[in-house]
Formats: sequence, C-alpha cells, structure tokens
Amino acid sequence: MLTFPHSLVALAIFKLFPPGSAFFLAFISHFVLDFCVPHWNPHFYTEFHQDKKVSTPSIKIAFIDSLASGFLTLFFVLQAFPNWSKMAGYILVVFFALLPDLIEIPYYFFGCQQKWLKTYVRFEHQHQASANVFWGSLTQVVTILAAIRLLLL
Repeated sequence: MLTFPHSLVALAIFKLFPPGSAFFLAFISHFVLDFCVPHWNPHFYTEFHQDKKVSTPSIKIAFIDSLASGFLTLFFVLQAFPNWSKMAGYILVVFFALLPDLIEIPYYFFGCQQKWLKTYVRFEHQHQASANVFWGSLTQVVTILAAIRLLLL
C-alpha cells in the first residue's frame, strides 16, 4: 500500500486510541493493510530482482507519495500547535505506521544485503495483497475515505 493511506490510517488511530496503544496499533495496521487489503504500489521487489535496481518511474511515484504523506503529517502537526505532546504523537504514530517500509530502504537503495533484511523483504513481498492498478488504487481510495471519515467523527 502507498505511504499516504498508511499515514492517514495512523492519524485516525491516534485520534481513536490512547498514545501508547496507538503507536503499537499504527505499526500493526501497516501489516493488516499490506497483507489483507488488495492494493497496487510500485513493484520495488520485482524490479530490484530483475534489473538490480528500482526503476525511475517507481522512485518518482514513491517520492510523490512520500511527499504527500509528509505534508499530511505536517498539516496535523501544525494543527496541534502548541500542544507539543500531540504534535509529537502525530509524528510518532505516522513513523510507526511507516516503519515496516522504512526498514526496507537500505536493501533497495544502499546495497544492504544482510540475511535478516533479505528475509524480511522477501516475507513482506510474499505476503502483499496485490491487485492490478485499477482495483488496487480503488481500494486505497476507499481506505483513505474511511480514514478521513474516522478523523471527522
């Protein structure tokens, strides 16, 4: 799943649960969304194993998606100002929701081939609930709308 829906779901979790459990639930939500919701995202794993690098179009999609997620998080952080604990909570909940993907960055972009990381990346890839571009994008839009609905409660 793209970064933006992961971040939005994490922010909704932070609104609905106390911080301690929200951080854990945001982390778990990453795997629930990736493994249970059919979705589309750039195919880093396939590209990397075929071409020994991630394609430029995939990098561009990931960059734009990450930028949108960053601006989303910044929006919530600024809305919480001057409540420093709430501001930190927004940052941390999004961090924990994105951590499973952040862990993969050294593998794809810095040549880190440690056994545990290779095993983790393969596990993530094998358990993704993948879908074609149309249906996989639609499920992400539905996820985004559901998270927005929860945020507006």
